[in-house]
Amino acid sequence: MKQPSALLAIACLAVGAGFVGCEFRPAGTLNASSKEALTQMHENIQLGDSQEAVWASINALKTDRCSVRTNAFQDTWEVGMPWELGAGDWMLFVQFGSNRMVSAVALRTSDGIYLKPKGAPEDKGNFLPPTAE
Repeated sequence: MKQPSALLAIACLAVGAGFVGCEFRPAGTLNASSKEALTQMHENIQLGDSQEAVWASINALKTDRCSVRTNAFQDTWEVGMPWELGAGDWMLFVQFGSNRMVSAVALRTSDGIYLKPKGAPEDKGNFLPPTAE
């Protein structure tokens, strides 16, 4: 009786390990191109840029794994990448002043608006936690 249970447990572990191995590659491998794209966007977007210029930069550089949200926060756009196990996913935040021009550009982790990714470039402008719309 115990032998079939042990075999079932081993089979489940093997299937689970195979699934994890296929779906979750080593941290950063799937998102490497997206992190590079976000870093390049951060570099290209300058204080005082218009929303049209920001949109053009995002569209020119984003990967098929990047997502863009312009309506989650008031006066702040975000460009992100999919969650990846242990990757410390990055989010690019672009804030606009009352004149609709860029007032700040910052990279953060998806774990929190206050967590700057290791190796990320310095913020541009005075990045403030965005307020929900």
